[in-house]
This record gives sequence, structure tokens and C-alpha cells, in this order.
Amino acid sequence: MKKYFFLLAANLMLAFSAPAQMGILDGVYLESDEEVVARIESIKADIDAHLSSYTKIEKAKDSLGYRYAYYKGNELKKIKAFHKNQDNFQSASWYFQNGKVILAVSILTDAPEKTIFNSEKLYFDNEQLTVWIVAGKPIDKNSNYFKRTASTMPANFSKLKEQYAK
Repeated sequence: MKKYFFLLAANLMLAFSAPAQMGILDGVYLESDEEVVARIESIKADIDAHLSSYTKIEKAKDSLGYRYAYYKGNELKKIKAFHKNQDNFQSASWYFQNGKVILAVSILTDAPEKTIFNSEKLYFDNEQLTVWIVAGKPIDKNSNYFKRTASTMPANFSKLKEQYAK
């Protein structure tokens, strides 16, 4: 009887720990960071591939840069901003799906050398920061830096969407 109880307990422990190791919680599959990045990069590629079919609205433009918004009907799909000065070029893009930010990309380039000296990609799920990559390396999700940045995003997104409402 003790042997039977032990085997039953061991099987239950394995049954409940295996889903957690596989990214399953309460019957819901949780994507790995790599899967989140791949899914969002696929959406980004699709948006960029169809950019010419979207309505492009110039929000600002001068000799130092521009800000454009791209819409599919009334749905905001992408915001693209570029700014330059004598030292550097800065480009930033925000990608949207179903009215929510899914990706923010920022690239800072040395103007004279035309070399990238900083790049960042921030991936979002339901507008919550899930993956942040700086210069090709992920930022630790448990770091205070990640947590502080993640906490500022909702307010930033509200302002951004208000500014680009059609």
C-alpha cells in the first residue's frame, strides 16, 4: 500500500510539474521569449510588406526629420519617426495590432561614420513589456531597469495613441 501511494504521489508530481516546465499554466500555453519575438517579428514583416497599401499621414516634417503614421482603414498599423543632427541619426518605429502596441524599435546611428551605436527592440503582449533587447542582448526581466521601464509604458502608449488618433 505504501509503495502504491508513493508511485501515485510521484506520478502526480510529474504530471503537475511537466506542464509548468513546458510553459503551460492552468491549461494555457505560455509562449517562450523566442516564440514571442518570432510571432511579433512575423507581424512586423507583414505590416512592412503592406506599408505601400496603407494610408500614410505626415504628422511632422522639416529639414531635421519627420513623423509618419500608417493606417489600414481607421486602424493604426505603424508610426515611423526620424530625426537627425550633425552627430547622429535617430529612427524609431512603433508597430500596432488590434489597436495595441506590439513592438517599438529605436536605432541610433553615428552620422559621420554611419555606424549603429545603439539599437533597442521592445516586444509587448497586451501592451505589457515582455522582451527587451538592447544591442542584440536581452535585458533581464527581473532587473529594476526592466521593471521601471515596463511600468512607464502604459502612460506612454496612451499619449502616443492619443497623438496619432485618426
